[in-house]
Amino acid sequence: MVQAYGGNRQSALAIFLEQEMLDILCLQEHRLTDVSDMKREMVKIPGYVSFWSFSEKEQKGYSGVAMYVREGLVTEVFEGFHCDEFLIAGDEGRILTAKLGGLKMVIVNVYVPNAQSDGGVVELRQTGKMEFLAALDKHVEYYQEEGWKVILVGDLNMAHHPIDVSSVQK
Repeated sequence: MVQAYGGNRQSALAIFLEQEMLDILCLQEHRLTDVSDMKREMVKIPGYVSFWSFSEKEQKGYSGVAMYVREGLVTEVFEGFHCDEFLIAGDEGRILTAKLGGLKMVIVNVYVPNAQSDGGVVELRQTGKMEFLAALDKHVEYYQEEGWKVILVGDLNMAHHPIDVSSVQK
C-alpha cells in the first residue's frame, strides 16, 4: 500500500483515505499499546478524526481496533459493549462503537477473539469466544431496538471450511 500511495509511510494513509474518498476506515488487530507507539502523521490526518482502543493487558502487541472517520460524521464513540455482562471487551481493545447521530446509525468495529490455541486450551477459548459473540449480539440488538441502523464490521475470526484457517496442516 505504501508504494501505491506515494512511497512515504507517514503520508500513505492520508493519501489513501483521500484518493479512495473514504468517510470511514475501520482497522482490527493493530497490536499497538497506545497512541504514543505511532507517528503523529498516523494519528492526526487532516480532515479525519481517529479513535483507538488498546488492550490493557500486560502482553504487548495484543489485539486493538481503530477507526478513522471524516470530521463531522461522528457524534459519540465508546469502547466495550453497551451491556456490562462482558467486561473483557473493553480491556482487550476489541470493540469500538461510533454513533453517526444525523443518520441514526452506529458502526460497530470489532475484533472477535480467536478460539484456536497452540497450548491445548481450545475449550476455554471457545467458551470465551461464544460469550463475546453473545454480548456482541446483545450490543447490536440494543441499538436496533432503539431504532438505530447498525453496521457491523471487523475480524469475526470465523472459518467456514478448514482451508480457511491459516494454521491447517497441508
